[in-house]
Amino acid sequence: MPAKYSHVKKRSASGLLKKAGNAHVKDAPHHYTRVPNPHIDRSISKAMTAVSQLERGIARILLIRYEQDIARLFSTRLYSIALIHLPTFVMRCISLTGPSWLVYNHDCEEIKDFFRAAISMDMRQAGERVATKSVLWSYTALRHFAMSNNVSICAKRGLHSLRLLEYYPALIAHVDALEAMPPPVFSKPPHLGSLQEGQEALEDACELKYRLLNDQGAGGWDKDWRAKVRLGYERLAQTLWKVAREFDVRGYGMVLREKLTSKWCDCGCSTDHLGEVCERTVREEEEESGVRVGKQREWDGRGSGVYGWETEEEEDIWEVELDFGGMDPDASDDGVDSEMTIGEIMEWRFFKAEQEKEEGNIAFRQGDFKKAVNFYEIAHDIEPELPHYQLNLAAAHLKLCNWMEAEKACTKALSQHRSSKGYYRRARARRMLKRPDEAIRDLRAVLKLQPKNVEAIAELASLLPPERPSPKPKIKKPVIPAASSASSSSIPLALSPSSSSSSKPGPNPGDPTAADSKRRRAEQGKQPPWPRSKLDERRLKVVLIPASAAEMAFEEYGRQYARQAAAAAGCTYPNSVAGKNGKGKSTAAAAAASGKRPVGKAGSKTKSSRIKEMEEIMRAETVVYPSWDRACTIAGSSPDIPPFVTVKPGETFKIECVDWTGAQIGNNDTSDDVRNVDLTKVHNLSGPIGVEGAEPGDCLVVDILDINYYDKMPWGYTGIFELENGGGLLAKEFNSKAAKAIWDLKGVYATSRHIPGVRFAGVTHPGIVGTAPSAELLAKWNERERGLIAQNASALPPVAYSPEPKGSYVGQDLSPELREKIAQEGARTIPGREHGGNCDIKNLSKGSRCYLPVFVPGANFSVGDLHFSQGDGEAGIVTFSTSIIKGGVEKFALKQPIFLPSPIDPLYTSQVVFEGISVDIHGDGKQYDMDTTVAFKQAALNAIAYLQKVGYTREQAYLLLSAAPIESHVGAIVDSPNACVTLGIPTGIFEHDILPRPEGFAKRDFGQCAIRSDGVV
Repeated sequence: MPAKYSHVKKRSASGLLKKAGNAHVKDAPHHYTRVPNPHIDRSISKAMTAVSQLERGIARILLIRYEQDIARLFSTRLYSIALIHLPTFVMRCISLTGPSWLVYNHDCEEIKDFFRAAISMDMRQAGERVATKSVLWSYTALRHFAMSNNVSICAKRGLHSLRLLEYYPALIAHVDALEAMPPPVFSKPPHLGSLQEGQEALEDACELKYRLLNDQGAGGWDKDWRAKVRLGYERLAQTLWKVAREFDVRGYGMVLREKLTSKWCDCGCSTDHLGEVCERTVREEEEESGVRVGKQREWDGRGSGVYGWETEEEEDIWEVELDFGGMDPDASDDGVDSEMTIGEIMEWRFFKAEQEKEEGNIAFRQGDFKKAVNFYEIAHDIEPELPHYQLNLAAAHLKLCNWMEAEKACTKALSQHRSSKGYYRRARARRMLKRPDEAIRDLRAVLKLQPKNVEAIAELASLLPPERPSPKPKIKKPVIPAASSASSSSIPLALSPSSSSSSKPGPNPGDPTAADSKRRRAEQGKQPPWPRSKLDERRLKVVLIPASAAEMAFEEYGRQYARQAAAAAGCTYPNSVAGKNGKGKSTAAAAAASGKRPVGKAGSKTKSSRIKEMEEIMRAETVVYPSWDRACTIAGSSPDIPPFVTVKPGETFKIECVDWTGAQIGNNDTSDDVRNVDLTKVHNLSGPIGVEGAEPGDCLVVDILDINYYDKMPWGYTGIFELENGGGLLAKEFNSKAAKAIWDLKGVYATSRHIPGVRFAGVTHPGIVGTAPSAELLAKWNERERGLIAQNASALPPVAYSPEPKGSYVGQDLSPELREKIAQEGARTIPGREHGGNCDIKNLSKGSRCYLPVFVPGANFSVGDLHFSQGDGEAGIVTFSTSIIKGGVEKFALKQPIFLPSPIDPLYTSQVVFEGISVDIHGDGKQYDMDTTVAFKQAALNAIAYLQKVGYTREQAYLLLSAAPIESHVGAIVDSPNACVTLGIPTGIFEHDILPRPEGFAKRDFGQCAIRSDGVV
């Protein structure tokens, strides 16, 4: 039983060390000999003081009545990535099952599995550099979100980190402003503009999601929904902590517990002591006694520094001495005693270890690997709890061919935290030590953590012996209800209610067994005051779809599954991938003509372990329809093109897309391919995809669940086309000559060697989404556009494009007559029309929804022209789900598509905004009447001229405006004769300052983008 505490006193960490002594550490040899002295390291001392004040400032806010707003401030500014998972999950659960479902089902295995996947993904995204801290910071963010919803369990905790220092002045000013306002007057603290919008959106979402009807009265609201949601969050936070303990790394679970619960010290004082040692467990008169046998609680390494024991006698309480890795904070070169608290010392250790590691990184990049080894060893000795120093040490040893040392370092790092880097580097070392079996095990462990790790796949393929082709198993196509699809950042999430016969029965409230009642109380805590409803008894099927794993499976092992899925849908999957020209032409037609269907044998009972492993990956509730080789429709919209495959409403399916030119643009440093591009072959679209049950007059609802670029082609391009071959918005003003910029894609960011100093987050979206037109609508398009062309016959570039038989390709084995009809009548896909088409809507990204009118049976849906950011072209994969609203055209007056944009959008708060009016200021000075196109051109030309002053060339500035997440708004269209249009460039995408200065710009040289080989620009 816990010991009684009779002595209560607080002492700083340095005072405790001074009393306990640390002689055995001082005498021990150590790599790091410098004694920490906060009086010499004045900047560190100031930083620690600011951190301490920052913690108190946060606590001050949380203890008054404004915790919702400050929590939202921090969660929005600092933890936007981590906040994707829990809000999406909770709102999805509540919308399907009611607000009280989480109260009764918070600890079900489905939710725990979701948290495990979310924690694993956060760890991977944070990287092994701070892997042991990623759980702490990710779920601190989730705690803040819960706290913004008034969860009482999270109401009194502060933060402690140097990375928050930049927010300290604003925070203190905010606190002072809040406390100065009288309570009756003040209801909501003022926020920045963007945060105010986020607050309003969250309130609207709560009203829409949580005001569900109760069981008693139709049309009435559940009056207890807010209390139910809060209690559900509280219990969900407890489940989250339990799951996070599985990922514990030498005490970090204790820090997580401190962040999620209202107390963490065993003394029962319900406080974090603000970095000081709680000494209720210390008895002055018993310091010299021995420790009795009992259960020891480990020191968490980041907080109270107290060991507690459960002993047979209640009065046995012991003081402990703390070991700071050979660094004595009491020692001082100038004789001044240190007053650093434990929290400050631990931050100091991390700060100094990171300094040593950075020195090692510099030496590593310079090729001095022996020097790097020394720095990494010092960093590890200072902060032995973080494994990434051992991983860096292993990398240096691999460069020095010290295989045994590299293996030893990796093993030590993996004992603290399982990481893909640790397994991969140990595999390389074991391979060189002639232990291939152990290397194979490590590489397979890498693929479990990162299924599409290209290096690990290649290394494993070189170690494994060639396998005989095994019989291809028959896989049934899974079906998902329409309401079961949802998506989050990297883990597509589908939740669907299971039938009562297959679900596990919930606990029976009327069970008379006392043991069962006691067990239920222990598991669920205090019973809520409201009765359990039928919705609370339901089970949700939580399906985690690792899209990256599915893509890896297709690329390396799973082509046979694609063939089986195509065969099940009644399609032919080709034997080979697209040819080297990348234009989508394959052997599909030849195979179909010869009657050969590349379908594997089914019913095989004996399967290799690899096939079984891939079946686990492909068992995710997603139907994949590869279209690179099969479903390519170029430069034509026609009702006569038959669908390649038909899907059912509610199915989730993936579509592969080539880039819009059909891979005519290469990753090189010349724009000759842009100059010579054959625009009669654009756009390359994937489809058509038929939807069962869709009829003319219906509304096809298309949910875009995910969009990814190909990992083997992580690049895109932006081009300026020749005036005589494509042109562009500013073709005449520029007398356009071909130029381009190649963008390297890494995660959500894009950079370019052709436009240095720029890095921005993209919003991946399809440029073209649409259904097939009817024959009557197609004839109307061609007629009205022929008239426009006739009126502007000499326009350059052309005002519209007639059907072009040259380059027309439908990717199917059709009759010559039908091919000729499609080529002669199919409308070009360059403009958008009533069916959707080439709209290039930037926010039509993952999470968006399209309402498209249906003109032909089956809708015949097509997609293509993918953009990483507006203006880029690349190949990729889009995940869709569809449903049908019968009679939707009439219900919604659906003359043209309706779009619900994605909630995902890069947040760039600071912009330089340029204005343009409908006067050709950069040309002949002509006045136009309310012409917004002229006004936008002037704004764009003003921005280009400004960027030229910064140092970019005219072509670089033009390409940058085409690709970057700029924002344009129509400012005025009622004040004749001038329309006003603004164009904003986010300053956050530049590595240098582009804001106006009184002294002007010191013009920099950013080189030039890719231009023609003859040098003409």
